Amino acid sequence: MTSKESVIACLFLVVVCGCTGRQQEPPPLANAQEQKAGGIGVQVDKEAPVQEGTIGTLSWEVTDANTGESVAKGESHPAVADVKIDSGDRYTKMIALGSHFSLAVAGVPAAFALKGSRDDMDTTSWDWFQPGEDGKMKEAQGDGRIEIESVDIDGSDEVGRMKFLTDISIDVEQVNVVRKKEADGTMPPKNKWRIVIHKGSVIVWPSLVQGRVTEN
Repeated sequence: MTSKESVIACLFLVVVCGCTGRQQEPPPLANAQEQKAGGIGVQVDKEAPVQEGTIGTLSWEVTDANTGESVAKGESHPAVADVKIDSGDRYTKMIALGSHFSLAVAGVPAAFALKGSRDDMDTTSWDWFQPGEDGKMKEAQGDGRIEIESVDIDGSDEVGRMKFLTDISIDVEQVNVVRKKEADGTMPPKNKWRIVIHKGSVIVWPSLVQGRVTEN
């Protein structure tokens, strides 16, 4: 396991173990040989609907988490040029969905998170995944499941192809905002949204190679 993978795997364990009292022991992570052999999610459906010239098909909807009302929805067919990659300690790959909302993956195949965000305000969002018993990736605090295929870039494993086996809900909460009391003295609820990526969606995340975002 490379130093980048070790840092992100440790971060994953801290977040999962610190956020829930149900898990006291680290989740089982695939070893380096299993990852190099594509041991996590190798049975990816090659017939998934990825249109020519795109890197996937994402069917999504955003709802207001406080009211349940639909805010935006659509079907995206992103290209490589639509993906932004931050090569920092969490190695984040992000793509805009629409209506100010974005989807991102952060981490390595053995320990990654899906994140939602808005481009017009500060938000926080982490939905961590870990290997399940069937070799698919399972939400650490939910029942969502994802099938992935890892790619080797300069000796480091990265998340490549990703297929959503169930609907995946990603909560997004506004931060760094001052809330004012209502006339009756009560505090208004925090601004929260829920991004749902629908079952069957597929994306082949690109990688950063010699400073360029490159298709996998």
